[in-house]
Amino acid sequence: MRCSVGAVGKWCVLITLVAAGTACNRSETGGDTKSAADSEESAVTQATHNAGLDTDKGAAHAHLNEHEHEHVDGFTPAPPATNPAQAVTNFLDAVRRGDDGQAESLLTKVARQKTREMDLAVAPPGSPTAKFEVSTTEFPDGSSESAHVASKWSDVDGSGYERTDEIVWILRKELGGWRIGGMATKLFEDQPPLILNFEDPQDMIRKQQSAEAEIGRRAKAEQARLPGNAETTRE
Repeated sequence: MRCSVGAVGKWCVLITLVAAGTACNRSETGGDTKSAADSEESAVTQATHNAGLDTDKGAAHAHLNEHEHEHVDGFTPAPPATNPAQAVTNFLDAVRRGDDGQAESLLTKVARQKTREMDLAVAPPGSPTAKFEVSTTEFPDGSSESAHVASKWSDVDGSGYERTDEIVWILRKELGGWRIGGMATKLFEDQPPLILNFEDPQDMIRKQQSAEAEIGRRAKAEQARLPGNAETTRE
């Protein structure tokens, strides 16, 4: 049985972590919206490069040539996607429906290989209450082989409230079409976006563990500041 990456099977624990009370990358209105979005896209682009998800490294990892035809054993073929946004739409729809095979087929070749080696899945279980929206596509540095696609994923949490979280998907164009190699999200307003590289599961798990520890630290500090807290009272 394959294990979902993350503590309780959410999007690489990110939705779960946000539900614990952390800051999330959310849409805002006002004069600074565009500049904030541009700044964040720049941070994602730089972090993507650092994580090894840029076009050149990705092409080297793929080991594909013009005579090789990609084949994914046991997977339902994904609907054809002519652009990055459609690939993300197909991926999120497969996740929502619980079609794990189709969702996995939309990962890059390296991401499929590496996550299979560790018996990991990078998507949560299907959910009939989930909704998603795919919005803007950015091509970093004018590239035609890599793209960042913004999305919103909404679902009902354990308390019965609907949450909406924003994720930027990092894609690369492979022989079989556009494929997802990672994701980025803003967990803390005072830190850069968190990049999870699906092609490096060990690094992805380390980052998740670090994020969980930081959330626990911040939650403990916030609890200590609440009125009536014993430690606060003693002060």
